[in-house]
Amino acid sequence: MVLMHGVTAPAAVFENDDRVAIIAAPGSPLSPVGVVYPASKSHYATGFLVDRCHVLTVKHVVGDNEPAQNRKLIFSIGPRPIKGKRTARGNVVADRKFMSRESSHEPGQGRFRDWLLLRLDRCLGDEFGFLRLGFDPLVVGQFVESVGFPRDRPLVGPTIDPRCSVRAWVGATVLHDCASRQGNSGGPIFRRVKQGSSDVIEVVAMHSAGVPDRGVRPFDYAFSSIAIPIKTIEPLIRPYLDLNNG
Repeated sequence: MVLMHGVTAPAAVFENDDRVAIIAAPGSPLSPVGVVYPASKSHYATGFLVDRCHVLTVKHVVGDNEPAQNRKLIFSIGPRPIKGKRTARGNVVADRKFMSRESSHEPGQGRFRDWLLLRLDRCLGDEFGFLRLGFDPLVVGQFVESVGFPRDRPLVGPTIDPRCSVRAWVGATVLHDCASRQGNSGGPIFRRVKQGSSDVIEVVAMHSAGVPDRGVRPFDYAFSSIAIPIKTIEPLIRPYLDLNNG
């Protein structure tokens, strides 16, 4: 088997490494978060269910400068993704045609286009549920959490950064200080909101990219990571989603 690795260069962990590994059993709040990879299993990104049958992830999982239209990818979810049995194939049904070489001069490197939507051939959301999308404006200084499958942690379950924040707006993207490593691309950045007596996960952004850095370091805007606000993606994927069933 080809050794899998996460997409994007290593990125920074700021101040201290307080990341926590969890086991996301079916039905738990973060169980809709999984791994997206090509049939070659050569690399992966994080992805998450946004309805019963659709997964949101980064476009660059198919390549920084490769087209995504009609590409076929695999989504794996649950304990021990990739090696587990809960996988589905998916077709790219929507993306914004992000190309790194054409966007590097733009504010935020044009990363607001770095997303794609998969339609699964097996609706894993029936078992794992899907994450709620949040549309409130992101505010600089707002505390958030992030979750994903970084390469430096075992692919047993997702890893959470339980306390990070939005640092700045750059064009149509935001800079954040959530810990990120290869594989975190496509991971949801979320907040917890009260619904009755329980907390509900609400995704406010999706991590896209970071500056190469292997260490734990004080926060520096030059090393901060880039995320795409859900508010900019949701209107473009809404026609594909069925949120009446779940």
